[in-house]
Amino acid sequence: MKRTSALGGLVIAASTILIGTGCGGCGWTGYMPASFKATAKTSTPAETGKSLSVESGNGAIEVETWESKEVQVDATIRATSQERLDKTSVKTVQENGKIIITIEWPEGKRLGSEGADLVIHVPKVDGANLKTSNGQIKAKGLHGSGVYHTSNGAVTVVEQDGPIDASTSNGKVHVIKARGSVKVDTSNGAVDVSLDDAAKGPVDIDSSNGAVTFQAGAGFTGTLDASTSNGSCTLIDKSGTTKGKKSLSHSFGSGEASKIKTSNGSVTVTVGK
Repeated sequence: MKRTSALGGLVIAASTILIGTGCGGCGWTGYMPASFKATAKTSTPAETGKSLSVESGNGAIEVETWESKEVQVDATIRATSQERLDKTSVKTVQENGKIIITIEWPEGKRLGSEGADLVIHVPKVDGANLKTSNGQIKAKGLHGSGVYHTSNGAVTVVEQDGPIDASTSNGKVHVIKARGSVKVDTSNGAVDVSLDDAAKGPVDIDSSNGAVTFQAGAGFTGTLDASTSNGSCTLIDKSGTTKGKKSLSHSFGSGEASKIKTSNGSVTVTVGK
């Protein structure tokens, strides 16, 4: 079952999306699939320069910066019954310099199969912390320090103007045109990282199972050590190609040390392309 609503919060301090319109007698017993769905949208005025915190217990999170001075949340909620759907809300709260977006489940508890997908547009923020237990994370054009964690799903970060800390237990990680340091950790998945020309690094990339590609910008500095337990390491620059067996080290001048490590897969480093 699917329901669509469009409710907007009018209070600057907090806004809430209510999912559903009420349905008596829709109880549940034991395990049930989250087959009751609803979508909603809300917009809340917000100042620039605040940090962003988003947590979805089971679902994807997508965040992008826009020119509007509002926080807009498009939510898709999945619940095990109409009654639980009616009682679920997505809350946006602004306090202590933070924009906090959370899912409010009935009795404060999400049942196993329930979840929420969130698409969020925000004004320029100063730092972001996005967390979900099962689903992909996408972030584009954010400022400040970015922390992105999912237990199962890909992580994609585009044009982050600040340090990045991205991790997933199972999924690929893509970091595109990063403008600060980058730390990536995945237990099972490929990693692809590229730096903006203005970024000095460092990078710390670790994959337990997957190939790693790293494209350094013109401003990248420091010594880079790359290694793999099963595969080869390759450096491609203007002067040609250098291929190592299990490890490779290269100096980019004075700067912080960087490292790339994978247990199973190749490592390819590209410079000046």
